[in-house]
Amino acid sequence: MIVKLRLSARKPFYLPKSYNRVLQAFFYANVEPGFARFLHDHGYKLGKRSFKLFTFSRLLGKILQREPVRLIFAPSLELYFATPLLEVLKASAGGLLTGSPRLGETSLSLESLELVERAEEKAVFKPPRRDLLRPLY
Repeated sequence: MIVKLRLSARKPFYLPKSYNRVLQAFFYANVEPGFARFLHDHGYKLGKRSFKLFTFSRLLGKILQREPVRLIFAPSLELYFATPLLEVLKASAGGLLTGSPRLGETSLSLESLELVERAEEKAVFKPPRRDLLRPLY
């Protein structure tokens, strides 16, 4: 399932150019603490590997200024979050709806949370279309 988050800050805010860890911390901070600890420390095991089973997009918003070590963002932005597990989605969405989300040092308001796509409805594999110049024999 894919969820689109619309977030806003009171004023423009800055983040480091490499803000991926800040986003990761944002999601862990907005999940119930016990479940966040489970996801972070253990995840879902398959053999020797561990999977967190969620992913997220980069921040989608206007960058007002690019500095050598940081980016200054406009107050409103969008972000996509995806997971195949309903329990991860519920824990993340529940934390965002009931808490006061922070991205780094910036307090944010959740403007909307929209279910964009359900994994069951998406085709797993779609073969590429091939246009042939002549028939195959």
